[in-house]
Amino acid sequence: VTPTELPATWRAALENRREHFDLADPDQCLRLLHAEDESLRCDRFGKVCWFYRYPSTDSGQGGSPPYGALTSAAGARHWHVHDMYDRGGNPHARRHASSVDAPDAWCASENGLRFELRADSGQSPGLFLDQRDNRAWVRRHAEGARILNLFAYTGGFGIAALAGGATQVVQVDVSRVYLDWARTNAALNGIDDERTEYSGVDARLFVDGCHRRG
Repeated sequence: VTPTELPATWRAALENRREHFDLADPDQCLRLLHAEDESLRCDRFGKVCWFYRYPSTDSGQGGSPPYGALTSAAGARHWHVHDMYDRGGNPHARRHASSVDAPDAWCASENGLRFELRADSGQSPGLFLDQRDNRAWVRRHAEGARILNLFAYTGGFGIAALAGGATQVVQVDVSRVYLDWARTNAALNGIDDERTEYSGVDARLFVDGCHRRG
C-alpha cells in the first residue's frame, strides 16, 4: 500500500497535521489519528508510530490496516501496534505487534522537551500525546509557581513546569519505576533535582497527608 492508497480519512488527517507540524522533523511527537478513525488511534513518537487498535478495526482495507504506509507518510521509520481489546481486563488478551527492527527504547521531542519512550511499558510508550497542548499550557504559566503533579507517570507535566520556570515541583506516583523514568526524562532536559521532589506513594494518600498537616 502506498501513501496515496491510504484510507481517505487517514490522508485527510495527514494533510491537517502537515499544516500545523513539521513532519520532516525526525524527533517530532504528535497525534496523527484520533477522531478520524473510531477504531484506531495513532501517535508519532519521533521515528516510531504507535498504533492503538480497538475492536472491529479494518479501516476499509479488508484486513490489517496499512501501518507501514502511514508510518512512512508521516515521516517515521518504525511502528508498534497495541490491541486495546479487553482493556482493564485480562492482560493476556492484549496483543502487541511491531515492524521489523522496531526499537524497544528510543527518545523523541515534544515542544522542545526530550522524553524517553519504551515499547514494553504497557498501553503507552511513556507519554500521552492527547495532553500535548495541556503540557504546553502548564509550561507557559509555570514561571515562579510551585507545582504538585499527582499521578505523575513519567513526569511530563512536572518537567514542562520546570522548563517553564517553576520554583518547585513535586512528582507523585505510586510506581517507583515511573518515578525513576521521570528522573531520566528530567536528566534528558538538563533539569537538576534541586527543584524536584519525587514521592512514591499513592496520590490520594499524599493528598490526605497534606490535608492532615494543614
